[in-house]
Amino acid sequence: MVPQLDIRFYISQVFWLVVCLLVLVIAFKKIFIPRMNKLLKNREVYINSLEKNIKDLEKQVDELSSKLDELQKKKIIETNKIIEKAQKQCDVLLDQTNRELQTENEIAIKQSRKEADTVIKNLDKTLNEQIENVAQELFTKMFHQKKDEIDK
Repeated sequence: MVPQLDIRFYISQVFWLVVCLLVLVIAFKKIFIPRMNKLLKNREVYINSLEKNIKDLEKQVDELSSKLDELQKKKIIETNKIIEKAQKQCDVLLDQTNRELQTENEIAIKQSRKEADTVIKNLDKTLNEQIENVAQELFTKMFHQKKDEIDK
Protein backbone atom coordinates (compact mmCIF):
# COMPACT_ATOMS: atom_id res chain seq x y z
CA MET A 1 0.00 0.00 0.00
CA VAL A 2 1.02 3.55 -0.65
CA PRO A 3 2.08 5.49 2.49
CA GLN A 4 0.35 8.71 1.39
CA LEU A 5 -3.04 7.02 1.50
CA ASP A 6 -2.47 5.23 4.77
CA ILE A 7 -4.60 6.72 7.58
CA ARG A 8 -1.85 6.30 10.16
CA PHE A 9 0.25 8.98 8.51
CA TYR A 10 -2.54 11.59 8.17
CA ILE A 11 -1.86 13.21 11.54
CA SER A 12 1.85 13.75 10.85
CA GLN A 13 1.06 15.06 7.36
CA VAL A 14 -1.55 17.49 8.73
CA PHE A 15 0.93 18.59 11.43
CA TRP A 16 3.66 19.36 8.89
CA LEU A 17 1.15 20.99 6.60
CA VAL A 18 0.06 23.34 9.40
CA VAL A 19 3.68 24.02 10.40
CA CYS A 20 4.68 24.80 6.81
CA LEU A 21 1.64 27.02 6.30
CA LEU A 22 2.32 28.88 9.56
CA VAL A 23 5.97 29.38 8.62
CA LEU A 24 4.93 30.65 5.18
CA VAL A 25 2.25 32.97 6.61
CA ILE A 26 4.66 34.37 9.20
CA ALA A 27 7.40 34.75 6.58
CA PHE A 28 5.03 36.57 4.23
CA LYS A 29 3.61 38.73 7.02
CA LYS A 30 6.93 39.68 8.62
CA ILE A 31 9.38 39.62 5.69
CA PHE A 32 7.91 39.55 2.17
CA ILE A 33 4.89 41.86 2.50
CA PRO A 34 6.78 44.65 4.35
CA ARG A 35 9.56 44.48 1.77
CA MET A 36 7.03 44.61 -1.07
CA ASN A 37 5.25 47.54 0.65
CA LYS A 38 8.59 49.31 1.04
CA LEU A 39 9.40 48.70 -2.63
CA LEU A 40 5.97 49.95 -3.69
CA LYS A 41 6.32 53.07 -1.54
CA ASN A 42 9.81 53.73 -2.91
CA ARG A 43 8.49 53.21 -6.40
CA GLU A 44 5.61 55.60 -5.77
CA VAL A 45 7.97 58.22 -4.33
CA TYR A 46 10.26 57.81 -7.33
CA ILE A 47 7.35 58.07 -9.76
CA ASN A 48 6.05 61.18 -7.95
CA SER A 49 9.50 62.76 -8.07
CA LEU A 50 9.69 61.99 -11.79
CA GLU A 51 6.24 63.50 -12.32
CA LYS A 52 7.34 66.60 -10.39
CA ASN A 53 10.49 66.79 -12.51
CA ILE A 54 8.34 66.45 -15.63
CA LYS A 55 6.09 69.31 -14.49
CA ASP A 56 9.13 71.45 -13.69
CA LEU A 57 10.63 70.67 -17.07
CA GLU A 58 7.32 71.48 -18.78
CA LYS A 59 7.27 74.84 -16.97
CA GLN A 60 10.86 75.49 -18.06
CA VAL A 61 9.99 74.52 -21.62
CA ASP A 62 7.00 76.86 -21.57
CA GLU A 63 9.15 79.68 -20.17
CA LEU A 64 11.87 79.03 -22.73
CA SER A 65 9.38 78.88 -25.57
CA SER A 66 7.82 82.17 -24.47
CA LYS A 67 11.29 83.73 -24.21
CA LEU A 68 12.12 82.32 -27.62
CA ASP A 69 8.92 83.79 -29.05
CA GLU A 70 9.78 87.17 -27.53
CA LEU A 71 13.31 86.98 -28.92
CA GLN A 72 11.97 86.05 -32.34
CA LYS A 73 9.59 89.02 -32.26
CA LYS A 74 12.41 91.33 -31.19
CA LYS A 75 14.71 89.98 -33.90
CA ILE A 76 11.98 90.37 -36.50
CA ILE A 77 11.46 93.98 -35.41
CA GLU A 78 15.21 94.63 -35.46
CA THR A 79 15.51 92.98 -38.85
CA ASN A 80 12.68 95.10 -40.22
CA LYS A 81 14.35 98.23 -38.83
CA ILE A 82 17.64 97.24 -40.46
CA ILE A 83 15.87 96.55 -43.75
CA GLU A 84 14.06 99.91 -43.60
CA LYS A 85 17.32 101.68 -42.80
CA ALA A 86 19.04 99.93 -45.69
CA GLN A 87 16.16 100.83 -48.01
CA LYS A 88 16.38 104.47 -46.94
CA GLN A 89 20.14 104.46 -47.54
CA CYS A 90 19.60 102.86 -50.94
CA ASP A 91 16.98 105.46 -51.77
CA VAL A 92 19.34 108.23 -50.73
CA LEU A 93 22.17 106.73 -52.78
CA LEU A 94 19.87 106.28 -55.77
CA ASP A 95 18.66 109.88 -55.52
CA GLN A 96 22.23 111.12 -55.19
CA THR A 97 23.37 109.01 -58.13
CA ASN A 98 20.39 110.19 -60.20
CA ARG A 99 21.19 113.81 -59.41
CA GLU A 100 24.84 113.30 -60.32
CA LEU A 101 23.87 111.61 -63.56
CA GLN A 102 21.37 114.37 -64.35
CA THR A 103 23.98 117.05 -63.76
CA GLU A 104 26.48 115.13 -65.88
CA ASN A 105 23.85 114.74 -68.60
CA GLU A 106 22.96 118.43 -68.41
CA ILE A 107 26.63 119.37 -68.66
CA ALA A 108 27.07 117.01 -71.61
CA ILE A 109 23.93 118.42 -73.26
CA LYS A 110 25.18 122.02 -72.76
CA GLN A 111 28.55 121.10 -74.21
CA SER A 112 26.87 119.35 -77.13
CA ARG A 113 24.67 122.41 -77.73
CA LYS A 114 27.69 124.70 -77.61
CA GLU A 115 29.53 122.46 -80.04
CA ALA A 116 26.45 122.29 -82.25
CA ASP A 117 26.11 126.09 -82.11
CA THR A 118 29.78 126.55 -83.04
CA VAL A 119 29.40 123.99 -85.84
CA ILE A 120 26.29 125.80 -87.09
CA LYS A 121 28.06 129.20 -86.91
CA ASN A 122 31.06 127.78 -88.73
CA LEU A 123 28.74 126.18 -91.22
CA ASP A 124 26.91 129.51 -91.70
CA LYS A 125 30.24 131.28 -92.19
CA THR A 126 31.49 128.70 -94.65
CA LEU A 127 28.14 128.70 -96.45
CA ASN A 128 28.12 132.47 -96.62
CA GLU A 129 31.70 132.44 -97.88
CA GLN A 130 30.88 129.78 -100.43
CA ILE A 131 27.76 131.67 -101.50
CA GLU A 132 29.84 134.85 -101.84
CA ASN A 133 32.49 132.96 -103.79
CA VAL A 134 29.90 131.41 -106.09
CA ALA A 135 28.16 134.76 -106.51
CA GLN A 136 31.46 136.44 -107.22
CA GLU A 137 32.40 133.76 -109.72
CA LEU A 138 29.00 134.07 -111.36
CA PHE A 139 29.31 137.82 -111.39
CA THR A 140 32.79 137.68 -112.83
CA LYS A 141 31.78 135.14 -115.40
CA MET A 142 28.73 137.11 -116.32
CA PHE A 143 30.69 140.35 -116.36
CA HIS A 144 33.47 138.77 -118.45
CA GLN A 145 30.94 137.32 -120.84
CA LYS A 146 29.27 140.67 -121.29
CA LYS A 147 32.63 142.35 -121.59
CA ASP A 148 33.66 139.77 -124.18
CA GLU A 149 30.42 140.34 -126.01
CA ILE A 150 30.91 144.05 -125.92
CA ASP A 151 34.48 143.68 -127.06
CA LYS A 152 33.44 141.63 -129.94
